[in-house]
Amino acid sequence: MARKIDFRINVETNGTGKITALTMSTEDLERATRAAAAAYDKTCDKFARSAVTTSAIKTTLDGLDQAMNSITAITSELTAAYSVQIQAETQLATVMRERMAASEADIQAIGMERGTGRGRRRRRRH
Repeated sequence: MARKIDFRINVETNGTGKITALTMSTEDLERATRAAAAAYDKTCDKFARSAVTTSAIKTTLDGLDQAMNSITAITSELTAAYSVQIQAETQLATVMRERMAASEADIQAIGMERGTGRGRRRRRRH
């Protein structure tokens, strides 16, 4: 036969000086303790899953950030190379016009279109 023990606990609430008496059986106390432990375990499990999910998201975002930085760096390098190419083609076209009296057709024949940097290259036949 289960023994029943009653507890009497006095609690001071809100600093008002009022004291409230609580009476609870050990069975009720056990149920309340188990419920609190279960809620605690459930909260811990949610937190652990959340931490794993948050970690995975952070890792993914870090990877995307690195990829974007790489794309930005490559794009900057390609833009700089394109600018150098345009400048070289413009200078070559100027030299051809001024010193060689080359026509626009002569300049285009070596694979440059004026101001675009996109020349039509002729295939060499072997």
